[in-house]
Amino acid sequence: MKKKLLTLAIAAAMVLSSAAAFAEETAAVDAPAAVQEQAIPTAEYVNVTVTVSEIVDGVAIGKTAEGGDATFTYDSAVVMDKNGKTEIEAGDVCVVAVKANTPMTLQYPPLYNAEAVAVVESTSSADIDAYTMGEAGRYINAAGDLELNVGDETKIVDAEGNAVSDRDLDGKDLMVFYSITTMSIPAQTPPELVVVLGETAEDDAVVEIPAEEEEEAALDFTGVTKITAGDKTVDYTPIVINGKTMLPVRDIVEGVGLEVIWNADQSINLGVGYNIKIGADSYNKGRMMPISLGQAPVIIEMGNGGVTYAPAELFTEIMELNCTIADGVAVFTA
Repeated sequence: MKKKLLTLAIAAAMVLSSAAAFAEETAAVDAPAAVQEQAIPTAEYVNVTVTVSEIVDGVAIGKTAEGGDATFTYDSAVVMDKNGKTEIEAGDVCVVAVKANTPMTLQYPPLYNAEAVAVVESTSSADIDAYTMGEAGRYINAAGDLELNVGDETKIVDAEGNAVSDRDLDGKDLMVFYSITTMSIPAQTPPELVVVLGETAEDDAVVEIPAEEEEEAALDFTGVTKITAGDKTVDYTPIVINGKTMLPVRDIVEGVGLEVIWNADQSINLGVGYNIKIGADSYNKGRMMPISLGQAPVIIEMGNGGVTYAPAELFTEIMELNCTIADGVAVFTA
């Protein structure tokens, strides 16, 4: 009997010892280490891109970028495109912003009550969020994925399209239109237009944004019968493909002093930092995101061999060559 009691006592001690050891191990595992807290970016607005197919009784109906159905109301929303206040029409691509903490109704397709709507073009994007000044001196959105390189020439307006004299954007809700970004994290962009959604100090004048500048910058190659680039007279004239003015690549690029290098995959390096590819509507400038110009480069047979043509915007907007047109002559300089 004593031997049996002793055996039970030893067994109990072993169980208690094991339990204590397990408790210590668990406590050691569960005990939080001393770590530095890091703020997780949280967007103030949820942005949903919707291509509008129709508008019925003030409700826009369309498809999201992922192909799902979506609807949104915008009767009290700020609605802007890069040219100012606008109306939403069928076919428009809209970035629809709702407050992140707004309760959503349980229905399909989802119905968004928009706080702001940015109508964008195929070559541009928009972001609607709260922005604050970062350590690098640039404004960064609350989502933490976009920084603004705001310069003296950046157009900043209020929700009515009036120029604002207060260029301090720290802590403000913004609608930002942009076309190009860096591949950094967060991405950086020189915004084309910044719309301040909250209160701000106005200038007296209403800004023309940026329709007049676009008209001035848009070169008309109609009637051009001769092209010069630097000291070189180009052997070929403009052609039109799918409504897009196309210009000969090699003669213009080499004429302004840049090297043209063909690669085996039919991509072409133009100087340092510019790259195009036959058949691809994707134009690369440095480390920025590829830009679509609405028409891919093509090779046209001209008797002496193939000549590569690309949209005029490759030279004037992406490569930023100087170009003047007078008396049927287009002159390109670096």
